[in-house]
Amino acid sequence: MEAMFASPDRLILFARRTDDLDLIAFYYEQRADHLFIRIGLAQNSDTPAWMLTELSHDPAEQVRSAVASNPNADDDTIRYLADEDAQAVYPAREEGWFEKDWFTYHAAKNPSLPEDLSSVLAHHRSEVIRSVIAARTDTSVETLLWMILRDKRAVVRQAAKAQDFRIRSWLRTTHPQLAGLEVKEAARRLFAIANHNAA
Repeated sequence: MEAMFASPDRLILFARRTDDLDLIAFYYEQRADHLFIRIGLAQNSDTPAWMLTELSHDPAEQVRSAVASNPNADDDTIRYLADEDAQAVYPAREEGWFEKDWFTYHAAKNPSLPEDLSSVLAHHRSEVIRSVIAARTDTSVETLLWMILRDKRAVVRQAAKAQDFRIRSWLRTTHPQLAGLEVKEAARRLFAIANHNAA
């Protein structure tokens, strides 16, 4: 087959661009010998979710990061690569990049990121990960408001505030009495109401 004799760049291209499931299966069978085929399969949005789950355990970081950003990866695979249990809640550890942050970064950018994982990653120790979550248009408005009010990094707060129109639309619909306020003040009052109701 032509792809087996191609350059590494062409192998990635062949495996990434095909939508032929038989050809994807063929490439999958050849994956052990060809890193570039594994990278291409991990990048291909037509690769079945079960293959992406298998590739999420690949020893090559390039393969695992490509799986993390693949919209066809299932929720469990995205969670595995984001390693939410070990990486969550940034006050526990200092800012910066750690070994698995690269996969978490790709998972945070995945269009299929589960909403509850998005909320968890909003508390990630890395401001880079939190900024990605703040910039996503599918991050819940409640999460954005929390980030505007509580995040310690200005870059994260600014990324969340950039969604001002979406936040104000949500406030007009759900809390019209707060819609005219500056977004940070609306967030402060909203959380004060929530804390009062919880008490």
